[in-house]
Amino acid sequence: MYIMSTRLTQFIQDNGTEVLLNKNEVFQSSDQSPKLACLKKGYIKRYLIKADGAKSTQSIYGPGYVFPLTHAYKLLLNIELSNSNEPYYYESITPASVYAVEDKVLVNELTADPLLYKDLFIVSGERLKSNIQQLECSSLHGAYNQLAYELYCLAKLYGKDTKKGTKLLVPVTHQDLADILDSSRETVSVNISKLKQLGIIENDKHYVVTDMERLLEEAGI
Repeated sequence: MYIMSTRLTQFIQDNGTEVLLNKNEVFQSSDQSPKLACLKKGYIKRYLIKADGAKSTQSIYGPGYVFPLTHAYKLLLNIELSNSNEPYYYESITPASVYAVEDKVLVNELTADPLLYKDLFIVSGERLKSNIQQLECSSLHGAYNQLAYELYCLAKLYGKDTKKGTKLLVPVTHQDLADILDSSRETVSVNISKLKQLGIIENDKHYVVTDMERLLEEAGI
C-alpha cells in the first residue's frame, strides 16, 4: 500500500488542528470556507451532486493525502483549477483523523521555506496520476471492463498483500463503485458476481483480488 509522506504532509499534521470523523461524516463541502488538510488515518471520498441529483464520486483519499488542491492553487498561486458550480463534499468512508491548517500559517511557512512548493508538486502529481487513471477507465468499453480496472487501481493504491491475494484496505460497497463509475448498483453487482465466479476476487468486509494480472486482463488492458 502506498502512503504519501512529504515534508508538506508532516507540516500540516504538526501545525494543523486535528478533526476526528466518524464513518459517513462530512469534513468539508462547497458550502464552507476550505482549508488545506492532510488525512492521517482512515479514508475519505470526494463526490459531487450533479445537476440531475445523481452522486458522482471523483476520488478516494487514503493516509497522507493532501486536499483540496484546488484551494492550495488558488491561495498560493492565484490559479483557479475549477469553475464548476456543482456542490461537492468530502465524506469519511471509515472513521478518520484529519489535520487542517489555517491559510495564514501555510502561506507564512511556504514564504519562509519555498522548497515546500516541491512537495506541493509531488502531491499534485499523485492526483494527476489518479485523474489519468479515471480517464483510462472511462475510455474502456463496457461497464464490466471499467469495474475490473477500477478494482485493479484501488488494489494497487490501497492494497495489502495477504495469503489469499491483494486485500483492499478501503471498504468500498457496490454503491460506492457505482458512484465512481457513474453506473448503477445493479450493474456493479452483476459484474462483481462475474469476477467472483472467475475466482479473481473474493470479499467479506473487504475485497481481495486473488490475481492482479488476470484482473487487468479482464479490464481489456
